[in-house]
Amino acid sequence: MLIRGHTDSSPDFACPASSDDSLNVVENDCGNLPSESDVFIERRTFTLSNGAVIWDFSGNVWEWTSYLQANQKATPAGEGWQQFINLTGTDSLAVTDLVPQVVLDNSWTSLDQAIGRYFPGDEGTGGAMRRGAPYNHNAFAGVFSANLGGNQTVKGIRVGFRCTSAVPQ
Repeated sequence: MLIRGHTDSSPDFACPASSDDSLNVVENDCGNLPSESDVFIERRTFTLSNGAVIWDFSGNVWEWTSYLQANQKATPAGEGWQQFINLTGTDSLAVTDLVPQVVLDNSWTSLDQAIGRYFPGDEGTGGAMRRGAPYNHNAFAGVFSANLGGNQTVKGIRVGFRCTSAVPQ
């Protein structure tokens, strides 16, 4: 199972990261606790293979990405939140553009492995991808959660951004 981080509405607002990476679980008042003091799924940090630590990649706020796909979204489009294993890709958006193949091969879900869900929005509208999820999305949140329901102007207290880069080809 992956971690979801701060997605259980306790507290019901986004929380700042701690300067101490070992204090990576948030409770009621945004006080940060050691990861051993709470359930695994609420941890807010991921440790990368190079030892670097990143915060809130799967929850706390939506994270903007540079991806934009308003047409030919993975289907079913416009029918609410979907499990990735139920999707059909298109010529423009393969399901493996959203999640790794292992997720599909092993039938991972947002409930059993905490990977998140997909929200396509209506075909021909929105398409600006946000990943992760805000502090109140529970099982809909996850590192692969993808929301294409809005356009590039969506903003608010539940939206942030990810500092990432693509591997040069």
